[in-house]
Order: sequence, then C-alpha cells, then structure tokens
Amino acid sequence: MLNLKKALSVIVVLALSTSMLIGCGKSSGQPAAESTSNAGTNSTAAMSTETGGGVPKDFVELKVLYPGDMSGRMEDFLNNEYKDRLKNDLNMSLEVMYSPWDQYWNKKDMMLAANEQIDWYWDGFSNLSQITSKNQNIPLDDLLKYAPDLLKAIPMENINAAKINGKIMGIPATNAPTSAMLQQVDIRQDLLEAVGMSEIKTTADLKQFGEKVKAKYPDMNAGSHPVISALAREFSDQGLIFITDSFMLCAGQDDNKIYSFYETDAYKKLCEYNRELYLEKLYTDDVTIKYNEGDARMKTGKYIWGEASLGKNLEIIQDVRKNAPDAKLETYLIAPEKPKYRASPSGEVICISPTSANPERTVMYLNWIFKNQDNYLTTIYGVKDKDYKIENNRIKLLTNDSFFYEWMFRNVNYQMFTDDVSDKYIETYKNWDKDSKLSNTFGFVFDSSSVKTEEARIKDVVGKQLVPMSTGFIDSKDNYEKAMKALKTAGIDKYREECQKQFDAFLAGK
Repeated sequence: MLNLKKALSVIVVLALSTSMLIGCGKSSGQPAAESTSNAGTNSTAAMSTETGGGVPKDFVELKVLYPGDMSGRMEDFLNNEYKDRLKNDLNMSLEVMYSPWDQYWNKKDMMLAANEQIDWYWDGFSNLSQITSKNQNIPLDDLLKYAPDLLKAIPMENINAAKINGKIMGIPATNAPTSAMLQQVDIRQDLLEAVGMSEIKTTADLKQFGEKVKAKYPDMNAGSHPVISALAREFSDQGLIFITDSFMLCAGQDDNKIYSFYETDAYKKLCEYNRELYLEKLYTDDVTIKYNEGDARMKTGKYIWGEASLGKNLEIIQDVRKNAPDAKLETYLIAPEKPKYRASPSGEVICISPTSANPERTVMYLNWIFKNQDNYLTTIYGVKDKDYKIENNRIKLLTNDSFFYEWMFRNVNYQMFTDDVSDKYIETYKNWDKDSKLSNTFGFVFDSSSVKTEEARIKDVVGKQLVPMSTGFIDSKDNYEKAMKALKTAGIDKYREECQKQFDAFLAGK
C-alpha cells in the first residue's frame, strides 16, 4: 500500500512518482523483457519443480533490492535464524540489499542498467506498465508452476490483473481490502479529540483540524503529506481512477473517458486548497518539496495527518508512539458518501528482474513465504517467542525493530492484528470492500510503449511545473496556463488518446 511513497518525488528527481491504480494494454511484438533478459542463465531446477515440493539439490544465493534501512535485529535475523530456515527449507540464502527510500528507484534503475544481479524487487503496482516498458521485469506465466501455495493465497483474478500483452509481468503481492486506496487520511485521533472534534469527513474538516491544533499546540505541524488522491475524490464530479504514475491520466467511472488529470476542474480546486494550507503554514516547505519523506515525518510524532489507505495507521503507529507515546491514529475516508471503487488487485507488486540468475528459485522463495502462516509470520515479524508472541489470536510485538514490511505481503489468509487493535476496527477492515464497486479499470494496464517520448516529456513538465502547484508550493493562479501550454507541447493529447484507444478495446473485450 505504499505505492505513494514515491509520489511527487519528481520534485527532487524529476522522474518517479506514483499514483494509485493501473491497467492492462497491448504492446507491439514480444515483451522487450523476453528479448533482453539473461534471466535464468545460472538457474537450476533440481527438484520436483512441477509442484514446488522437496528441497533443491543445488545451493543458490538470491539477491533482493529492498527499500528503507535495515534494523539491527533484521540484520541479525537475516544472518542467523532466517538464514537457517532458508537453508533447511529451500537450500538457498538471501542477500537483502537495502537502499534508502529517496534513492531506491534510482538505485534500481542503475543496477539493472549495469546488469547487476537482482532476483526480485518491490514496486508500486501502479508502476507495472512503466517497469515493463523499461524491460525491468520478466514474464511469469511459465514460472508460476513453482508457486502453488502462493496461488492459493493470492486469487488468480488478482494475478491476471498484472497481465501486459497477455503475459503476467508481476505478482500483486498483497491480498487485502483495496477500495478507495489512498483516498483516506490517517489522523492523530488523540489531538482531534483534544481540540473538540470527533471525526473527519471533508476537506473543510481537515483544514479546520489543522487550524485548531496549530492554535492550541504551536509546535505541532499539520500535514505530513499534501494529500492528492483524497482531495481529488471530493473535488471531482465522478469517480476518477488514476491509471498512470505521476497522476497524468485518470479514468472516469461514469463515462468511461480517459482524462488528463491536470486539465480537470478537480485538479484546479486541489491546487487552490493546498495553496491555502501552505499559506497558513499548515504545510511547510519541507512537506511540499520532499513529499517522499511523508511517512518519516508522520513517525516523528510532530504531524497530525498523512495520506493513507486502509490499514496504514496500523503500519506506522508503533513508530509514531516512539516519539508520542499517547498517540492514537484513526483512518478516515474523505467524502464517505461517494462510492468506493476497487480498481487494483493490490497496491504492491513483486517483479522478477531480467538480471535474475535464478528466476525459478526466486519464485520458489516467494511461494515459501505464502506456504503457511508460520513462514509468513516469520518473514514479517521474526522469531516466535523472541520477536513476537501470539496471545488470544493476536500478535504481541516484543521488539520495535522492523523485518520485511507487513504491508508488502499483507494477506487476509494469514494476517494477524496486534494486541492494541480494537475488535471494531478489525470488523470494519474485514468488511471494507463489501460495499465497494468494481472499477471499470480493474485489470487494465496502459501500455505506453508507443508514446514513450511523449510520456518522458510530460513527466518533465509534471515535475518542474505541476508538482509545485499540486502541493501548494507555488500559486496555480499565476502558473497554471503556462504549465498547460507546456503539457500540450509535451504531447498530452496524443498520450491521452492512445490510452483511450486501449481502454476502449479493453472494455469491448470484457
């Protein structure tokens, strides 16, 4: 669900930011990953590979590029208990190459360009089309025979939603509620109640909350993120589902039309709203120009809201409480009266790199994680009765150090909640998608290979001219028309028309 961890980071790197939801298209010829990949040149499958059973004869070392920073306990865990488990169960080892969040995507690009071994890596599901067009993944259709347990834990409907040109290009890594993804906000509930408020339903509520907290607690900051998707939800006349990264294109849920988001009225209102918050110092310069660090800011305990999806509060609350012991986080859906759309099978995707030396064994490892709850919990929480324990069907964490991120592999079949999560919240979580609508974009991935030049130019305009307006850093009234001219020159119309053509074909084929 951290597909927006790199959203709007184009302000810094002018290249990579995510939106939320994607779709499926066509490409000419064979996927480039097949023609450029040297994956599997050293791979062995010395086992009963058709079922994934047994322990392979040959020892291999897998390498994963992983975002963030390695905790002390994680380092010890990888070198000892986890190492022993993988050796005994799979006859392999796993080298986890951490890269700080603000460097992760550039690091991935550089390593793959240099043909360095990466067996698997994570990214936001919304970036799958871009990943594929850059030849950074390989088709998995013939490899999934090594993942029978994974296919039981993740519905085939979700797996098929990762198809591009008819081939499965990644594994939607989570199986959890996804409707209204990133259209929510995590709120410091303790401070909300302290200023006499009880809930957040609208953008006006959010602004009022920030103003009241700032007046009562001057040392507190308001938003850790300049929220984008939640604002678009309230300000748009119909549901808008983003289908490219950088918020370039979105699909209307009522009319099946593809829109250039930056040309919509919703975007203009969004800019005005965030500008107001910036001028009132509810958003700081740091927030508006370093969007990618929003989660880190929220964890300091000095911020009162952040952009979220369902379950985000559970991911970060322990870190927030390290700095604000009495903190409570609640997640609120902006404009709750509007429909919730399920537009993506997952917020996360696991890809196997074309530089993988062992694609079969990599899939076997991923299958092992989902083979049973013990493997799953070990990967996410460490060693039972040392790093966590189970009491009354709840997880009690015995260390504050992180392991593999829970949000990256969240799965309703194995998921357990920590002991501080209320029964009411769990009930809401489990039933979140029941009143949702399936988006017209579910399973659609835009193949932008024929408009790659336009896409690159558009992203340049987005990073240099539109992101500063989106976050409120500069006034849209003085800069919008100039940015729109640049967007047109970059080729946004051709880009949108190509997406509309593919989307129409996708809908016709349903």
